[in-house]
Amino acid sequence: MQMSVTRTDYIKSDVTAAPEALAAVTTTRAAFLTDNGSPDAGDWVDAELEDGAIRCLVGPDGGHPLPLGTYQMWGELVAPPITFRAPAGLVTITH
Repeated sequence: MQMSVTRTDYIKSDVTAAPEALAAVTTTRAAFLTDNGSPDAGDWVDAELEDGAIRCLVGPDGGHPLPLGTYQMWGELVAPPITFRAPAGLVTITH
C-alpha cells in the first residue's frame, strides 16, 4: 500500500482465520518496521479487527504518524491463551 505523509487513513491487512477464532480476539495491535526484524514490545500500536482485517489509523491527524519511507506492517491478535503475530504487508509513505 502507498500513502501520502500528509494523509490520515486506515491501513488494512486481511486476516485468514476461522470466524470463531476471530470472535475470541481480545487485543489487536500493529507495528511498522523499517528493517527485517521482528517487533519489540515498544513497537506495537493499537489497532482494530474489522470484517476479517486488522486496521490501524496512520497519519498526522489523530493516527500513528509515519515518516517518509517503506515499512513492514506486522499484525498481532491475542485470543487467550494464544498470541498470533505475522508480517502483514508493505506500506510506503510518500510526499
